[in-house]
Amino acid sequence: MLNENTHDENGELNFLPEGYELPSNSNNNGWLNGSDIKSGTTHRVRIMGSFANPNQVLECWEGWNHIDEVTKELGGTKRQPMRMPRTPDGKDKVHAYDEKGKAKLCWLVTVYHYESKSAKIWSIPQRTIQDKIMSLIKDKQDWGNPNGYDLKISREGTLLETEWNINPATKSTPTEEMYKTIKEAKIDCTKVFENDGFGGNPFGALGESDDLPF
Repeated sequence: MLNENTHDENGELNFLPEGYELPSNSNNNGWLNGSDIKSGTTHRVRIMGSFANPNQVLECWEGWNHIDEVTKELGGTKRQPMRMPRTPDGKDKVHAYDEKGKAKLCWLVTVYHYESKSAKIWSIPQRTIQDKIMSLIKDKQDWGNPNGYDLKISREGTLLETEWNINPATKSTPTEEMYKTIKEAKIDCTKVFENDGFGGNPFGALGESDDLPF
Protein backbone atom coordinates (compact mmCIF):
# COMPACT_ATOMS: atom_id res chain seq x y z
CA MET A 1 0.00 0.00 0.00
CA LEU A 2 1.38 3.37 -1.04
CA ASN A 3 1.80 6.10 1.55
CA GLU A 4 -0.29 9.07 0.46
CA ASN A 5 2.19 11.39 2.19
CA THR A 6 5.08 10.18 0.02
CA HIS A 7 3.34 9.21 -3.25
CA ASP A 8 0.89 11.02 -5.50
CA GLU A 9 -2.40 9.63 -6.81
CA ASN A 10 -0.58 7.97 -9.75
CA GLY A 11 1.82 6.12 -7.48
CA GLU A 12 4.73 8.42 -8.30
CA LEU A 13 7.07 9.33 -5.47
CA ASN A 14 6.45 12.93 -4.34
CA PHE A 15 9.43 15.27 -4.48
CA LEU A 16 8.12 17.15 -1.43
CA PRO A 17 6.32 15.70 1.59
CA GLU A 18 2.63 16.45 2.04
CA GLY A 19 2.03 19.93 3.46
CA TYR A 20 5.61 21.10 2.93
CA GLU A 21 6.07 24.89 3.15
CA LEU A 22 9.13 27.07 2.92
CA PRO A 23 9.90 29.03 6.10
CA SER A 24 8.94 32.68 6.18
CA ASN A 25 11.56 35.16 5.02
CA SER A 26 10.66 37.31 8.01
CA ASN A 27 13.34 37.91 10.61
CA ASN A 28 12.40 35.70 13.53
CA ASN A 29 14.98 36.83 16.10
CA GLY A 30 12.33 38.71 18.03
CA TRP A 31 13.05 42.22 16.76
CA LEU A 32 11.36 44.10 13.92
CA ASN A 33 13.68 46.90 12.78
CA GLY A 34 13.51 49.17 9.79
CA SER A 35 16.23 47.13 8.07
CA ASP A 36 14.00 44.03 8.27
CA ILE A 37 11.35 45.74 6.14
CA LYS A 38 12.69 45.68 2.60
CA SER A 39 11.56 48.10 -0.10
CA GLY A 40 8.43 46.83 -1.79
CA THR A 41 7.47 44.42 1.02
CA THR A 42 4.72 44.64 3.63
CA HIS A 43 4.66 43.46 7.25
CA ARG A 44 1.40 43.17 9.16
CA VAL A 45 1.34 43.61 12.93
CA ARG A 46 -1.01 44.12 15.86
CA ILE A 47 0.23 46.34 18.69
CA MET A 48 -0.23 44.51 22.00
CA GLY A 49 0.11 46.82 24.97
CA SER A 50 0.46 50.50 25.79
CA PHE A 51 2.82 53.05 27.30
CA ALA A 52 0.97 52.50 30.59
CA ASN A 53 2.95 49.25 30.89
CA PRO A 54 6.64 49.82 29.99
CA ASN A 55 7.19 46.06 29.90
CA GLN A 56 5.22 46.11 26.66
CA VAL A 57 5.71 49.59 25.22
CA LEU A 58 8.22 52.29 26.11
CA GLU A 59 10.08 55.26 24.70
CA CYS A 60 13.81 55.74 24.93
CA TRP A 61 16.78 57.56 23.50
CA GLU A 62 18.54 55.38 20.94
CA GLY A 63 21.92 55.66 19.20
CA TRP A 64 24.12 53.31 17.17
CA ASN A 65 27.87 52.86 16.81
CA HIS A 66 30.44 50.26 15.80
CA ILE A 67 31.25 47.88 18.62
CA ASP A 68 34.98 48.60 18.53
CA GLU A 69 37.51 50.69 16.62
CA VAL A 70 38.92 47.67 14.77
CA THR A 71 35.54 46.87 13.28
CA LYS A 72 35.08 50.50 12.30
CA GLU A 73 38.51 50.87 10.69
CA LEU A 74 38.03 47.68 8.66
CA GLY A 75 34.80 49.03 7.27
CA GLY A 76 32.73 46.45 9.10
CA THR A 77 29.02 46.85 9.61
CA LYS A 78 28.69 45.26 13.03
CA ARG A 79 27.00 47.94 15.12
CA GLN A 80 25.32 47.98 18.48
CA PRO A 81 22.56 50.19 19.86
CA MET A 82 22.60 52.05 23.13
CA ARG A 83 19.20 52.79 24.66
CA MET A 84 18.55 55.02 27.64
CA PRO A 85 15.38 56.25 29.38
CA ARG A 86 13.86 59.51 28.12
CA THR A 87 15.70 61.83 30.51
CA PRO A 88 18.17 64.67 29.86
CA ASP A 89 20.99 62.51 31.23
CA GLY A 90 19.94 59.59 29.05
CA LYS A 91 19.92 61.79 25.96
CA ASP A 92 23.41 63.12 26.72
CA LYS A 93 24.84 59.61 27.07
CA VAL A 94 23.31 58.38 23.82
CA HIS A 95 24.33 61.57 22.02
CA ALA A 96 27.95 60.98 23.04
CA TYR A 97 27.82 57.33 21.95
CA ASP A 98 26.08 57.62 18.59
CA GLU A 99 28.38 57.57 15.56
CA LYS A 100 26.65 60.65 14.11
CA GLY A 101 26.26 62.41 17.44
CA LYS A 102 22.48 62.07 17.33
CA ALA A 103 20.10 60.66 19.90
CA LYS A 104 16.78 59.58 18.39
CA LEU A 105 13.59 59.29 20.40
CA CYS A 106 12.58 55.67 19.78
CA TRP A 107 9.47 53.68 20.59
CA LEU A 108 9.83 49.99 21.47
CA VAL A 109 6.47 48.33 20.92
CA THR A 110 5.41 44.73 21.56
CA VAL A 111 3.51 43.41 18.55
CA TYR A 112 2.02 40.24 17.16
CA HIS A 113 3.74 39.71 13.79
CA TYR A 114 1.54 37.94 11.26
CA GLU A 115 4.21 36.78 8.80
CA SER A 116 6.20 34.88 11.45
CA LYS A 117 3.19 34.23 13.73
CA SER A 118 5.34 35.38 16.63
CA ALA A 119 5.74 38.11 19.23
CA LYS A 120 8.25 40.81 18.33
CA ILE A 121 9.53 44.15 19.58
CA TRP A 122 8.97 46.73 16.87
CA SER A 123 11.67 49.40 17.11
CA ILE A 124 10.33 52.74 15.83
CA PRO A 125 12.89 55.56 15.73
CA GLN A 126 11.27 57.05 12.60
CA ARG A 127 9.31 60.22 13.39
CA THR A 128 7.14 59.72 10.30
CA ILE A 129 5.90 56.37 11.62
CA GLN A 130 5.34 57.76 15.12
CA ASP A 131 3.33 60.65 13.65
CA LYS A 132 1.19 58.30 11.56
CA ILE A 133 0.35 56.11 14.56
CA MET A 134 -0.43 59.22 16.62
CA SER A 135 -2.82 60.46 13.93
CA LEU A 136 -4.65 57.12 13.94
CA ILE A 137 -4.95 57.21 17.74
CA LYS A 138 -6.40 60.72 17.59
CA ASP A 139 -8.94 59.60 14.99
CA LYS A 140 -11.17 58.05 17.64
CA GLN A 141 -14.21 57.81 15.38
CA ASP A 142 -12.60 55.47 12.83
CA TRP A 143 -9.52 53.99 14.57
CA GLY A 144 -8.37 55.09 18.04
CA ASN A 145 -6.41 52.68 20.25
CA PRO A 146 -4.06 50.64 17.98
CA ASN A 147 -4.67 47.49 20.06
CA GLY A 148 -7.98 47.35 18.15
CA TYR A 149 -6.76 47.00 14.55
CA ASP A 150 -3.87 45.74 12.44
CA LEU A 151 -1.16 47.91 10.94
CA LYS A 152 0.37 47.18 7.53
CA ILE A 153 3.94 48.49 7.37
CA SER A 154 5.68 49.03 4.04
CA ARG A 155 8.48 51.09 2.62
CA GLU A 156 9.60 52.39 -0.74
CA GLY A 157 13.22 53.32 -1.42
CA THR A 158 16.28 53.14 0.80
CA LEU A 159 18.39 55.35 3.06
CA LEU A 160 17.47 59.04 2.69
CA GLU A 161 15.01 58.20 -0.09
CA THR A 162 12.92 55.94 2.17
CA GLU A 163 9.19 56.56 2.31
CA TRP A 164 7.28 54.74 5.05
CA ASN A 165 3.64 53.75 4.73
CA ILE A 166 1.52 52.75 7.73
CA ASN A 167 -2.01 51.67 6.85
CA PRO A 168 -4.64 50.49 9.35
CA ALA A 169 -6.71 47.40 8.57
CA THR A 170 -9.19 44.97 10.08
CA LYS A 171 -10.63 46.70 13.12
CA SER A 172 -11.25 43.91 15.61
CA THR A 173 -10.31 42.69 19.05
CA PRO A 174 -7.06 40.69 19.31
CA THR A 175 -7.53 36.96 18.87
CA GLU A 176 -6.88 34.32 21.51
CA GLU A 177 -3.86 33.20 19.47
CA MET A 178 -2.40 36.72 19.71
CA TYR A 179 -2.89 36.83 23.47
CA LYS A 180 -1.38 33.38 23.88
CA THR A 181 1.65 34.22 21.73
CA ILE A 182 2.39 37.44 23.62
CA LYS A 183 1.96 35.80 27.04
CA GLU A 184 4.29 32.94 26.12
CA ALA A 185 6.96 35.36 24.83
CA LYS A 186 7.14 37.07 28.29
CA ILE A 187 8.65 40.23 26.80
CA ASP A 188 10.01 42.90 29.15
CA CYS A 189 11.10 45.90 27.08
CA THR A 190 12.73 47.55 30.11
CA LYS A 191 15.57 45.03 29.86
CA VAL A 192 17.08 47.17 27.06
CA PHE A 193 18.27 49.62 29.75
CA GLU A 194 20.46 47.04 31.47
CA ASN A 195 24.25 46.88 31.03
CA ASP A 196 24.65 50.65 30.79
CA GLY A 197 22.16 50.88 27.95
CA PHE A 198 23.58 48.05 25.83
CA GLY A 199 20.74 45.85 26.99
CA GLY A 200 19.86 42.47 28.38
CA ASN A 201 17.56 39.99 26.68
CA PRO A 202 13.94 41.21 26.86
CA PHE A 203 12.51 37.91 25.57
CA GLY A 204 11.40 35.49 28.26
CA ALA A 205 12.36 38.07 30.88
CA LEU A 206 9.02 38.41 32.67
CA GLY A 207 8.72 36.29 35.78
CA GLU A 208 5.92 33.80 36.39
CA SER A 209 4.26 36.25 38.79
CA ASP A 210 4.26 39.11 36.26
CA ASP A 211 0.78 39.23 34.77
CA LEU A 212 0.13 41.04 31.50
CA PRO A 213 -2.79 43.51 31.63
CA PHE A 214 -4.98 41.65 29.13
